Amino acid sequence: MYTFLYCFDNNYNLQAFTSIISLLDKATKEISINIIHSSMSDSNDIPKTILQHPKLIELKLFKFKKDELVFPNIIGKHISEATYYRMYFEKYINSSVQKVIYIDSDIIFLKCPLNDIELKITELDKSIFTLCAKTEHSMFANNLQKSKDLNIESLKYFNAGFMIIDVFKWRKEGTEEKLIKLQDSLLKKIEYWDQDILNSYFDGKYLELSDSQNYFIDLALDEINETNSNVDHAMSIHYIGKTKPWSIRGILQVNSVYFQKAYRLLSKNKYLIVNTVRINSLKILLKSIFSLKILRVDRPISFLLYALRSFV
Repeated sequence: MYTFLYCFDNNYNLQAFTSIISLLDKATKEISINIIHSSMSDSNDIPKTILQHPKLIELKLFKFKKDELVFPNIIGKHISEATYYRMYFEKYINSSVQKVIYIDSDIIFLKCPLNDIELKITELDKSIFTLCAKTEHSMFANNLQKSKDLNIESLKYFNAGFMIIDVFKWRKEGTEEKLIKLQDSLLKKIEYWDQDILNSYFDGKYLELSDSQNYFIDLALDEINETNSNVDHAMSIHYIGKTKPWSIRGILQVNSVYFQKAYRLLSKNKYLIVNTVRINSLKILLKSIFSLKILRVDRPISFLLYALRSFV
């Protein structure tokens, strides 16, 4: 059985549920899903579309115990403390689970990932490594100081949004305790939250996921370059960066359609729209109307109606 893990808070409930339903919809085998949440503790808060899905064999929901933990560099950011929860997953995952597949809430599955995951798990078993992840090749291209700050000698930096973790090795090596100590020593140098800590700790010692398993889409770059990423080969797409496919700015980019289509599997609503800065969102919407850019959006009339409702 494949065990998937999501960590999020109330700000990302619908986004995470959309990712989960996209996974279940594409899965060809039964899977288990574990959720570590900031406050949710009752599965009645999970959409029935997920709970009753034929590919879901079990869903376990855990309320995160914050205690006196510290979560650096989250004040005023678009990231919440929930991004750090994956560092502490071993307290919640059943002791019988040998492998866990961690997934960010802004990942949408376009194809079944299970065969590729099984191949990576086999490779992971034969290796000395604890996890599989995808390298962000440009991380140190123009910022070697960051590698020095994080003591990363390999100059390799992975994206922690999609990880296959060998739970047995993680526990055996006392990884959680070591990560906490490392966080304390890096406290003022942490920029990308727990991802920096994980990379500093593993320092290039991980197996590589394929591009198709964690295919990056930056909607802000799509907007600037007015080009669309080729996702034909992608198994799952990861909306990286600040511009998300549930914002008005993001929805106006063609590649947001994959998120919104998955959302419609979850809800009768045609669009999920979240406005964090309402004035800017309204300006972007009006500009798209006058420039006719709105016409390239999937279901433009529905989008306009839902966008207007989002300001009420």
